[in-house]
Parts: sequence; C-alpha cells; structure tokens
Amino acid sequence: MKKSLLFILLIFFVITANSLNINAEEADSPFYPDLQFSGNIVVAGNEVTDNETVVLRSVSAIKKEEGKCAVTFDYEIYNKGAIAINQRFFSGLEINGTIDSSRLVKGIEANEKKTINAVLWLKPGETTEVRILLDNFQNVKEVSEDNNTRTVSILLNGSCESTPGDETTDENEGKGLLKRYQFKK
Repeated sequence: MKKSLLFILLIFFVITANSLNINAEEADSPFYPDLQFSGNIVVAGNEVTDNETVVLRSVSAIKKEEGKCAVTFDYEIYNKGAIAINQRFFSGLEINGTIDSSRLVKGIEANEKKTINAVLWLKPGETTEVRILLDNFQNVKEVSEDNNTRTVSILLNGSCESTPGDETTDENEGKGLLKRYQFKK
C-alpha cells in the first residue's frame, strides 16, 4: 500500500513539474505578441529619450487654464511579436505616481506601429514625472512584459495664465490640435 501511494505521489509530482515547464515554454514562445515602444516620446513637438528631462516653455501649450498648461504628448507603440493582438487593451499614463488616463487600443497587427496621442496638464515650475504603461492591465499575453514602460520628466517654465487668442491650431489638418488630441481636462 505504501509503495502504491509513493508511486502515485511520484506520478503526480512528474505531471505537475511537466505542466510548469510547459507553461514556462509558452510564455517564452515566439508565437506571442510583444508590445514595446518604437522611437522617442514627443512632448509639445520635442523628442525625448527614455529617462530624460525635457524643459518646455509655456508658449508650447495648446491651452492655458486655471494656472495650468496643456501640452501634447505622443508616443509610438510597436507589436514586435509574430502574431497580431486582436483584443482591446489599454495604454496608460501615470503622472507623478498616479494613474492619470488610459487610451483604449483596439488591437495591433504583428510588426505594426501605432501612435498614441494624449494631452498633459502641467503646472509651471514643477517637474512632472510621466510613466507610460503599455497594456497596463496586463490583458495581453506577451513574450515579455519587461519592455512595457517608459519614463520621462517634464519641467515647464513660464506662466500658464490664459490670455485671449493664445490657443494653437493645426491649420494643415483644419481640425485644430484640441480636436485632434481629443482634448479633455
């Protein structure tokens, strides 16, 4: 009886160990998507590399209100993986340690790049830490989750008191920057 019980425990152990190895191999498989960043982050038209501080002047703002300035914030995501992501996922912004907003991404093909547009509200004279989180709710099974964050610091100088006519428009598109960036306060 003891030999039978020992044999059953041994079989259980072998099956459990094999299933753990299979799961580990799946996560490392090249047959999964892999979200990551492509290129630099663009803040108010200025390219910023990872972990860099960009210094802006308040004239870069697309809107000024209540002592804060709104600036454009763009970044490009890339699915380096071998297959498409057909499900929806979020790309979020963490501002000074607090989740500020998330953008819904409705999927991305293998080897496709997508640009995400956002607007940040900044206070003059303060450094703002912005951390971008790809798939911030971890809904997408990826080859690697280690390449899903980037961080930049932004220092805004000048005044953010609004004056009539100081909003910028994008005349080439005819829509204006506020509409293009789905402007929300």
